[in-house]
Amino acid sequence: TTALKLNPSSALAYCNRGIAYTKLNNPVFAVQDFNQSLKLNPRVPLTFEKRAEALVQLGRYENAATDLS
Repeated sequence: TTALKLNPSSALAYCNRGIAYTKLNNPVFAVQDFNQSLKLNPRVPLTFEKRAEALVQLGRYENAATDLS
């Protein structure tokens, strides 16, 4: 969050915070951050992989499979 305050256009910072939210079992906020990360830089495979993990936590298996393909 601090990194995003310093640089709100950092795709990496959004991805990293999304990973943290996923680990804290807060997949709704994680998906929001991964979505923002992908808006800023849609070419980072790790973001798709991690968003898929959060989507699985939400039971959105088809969306997760799409991210993984």
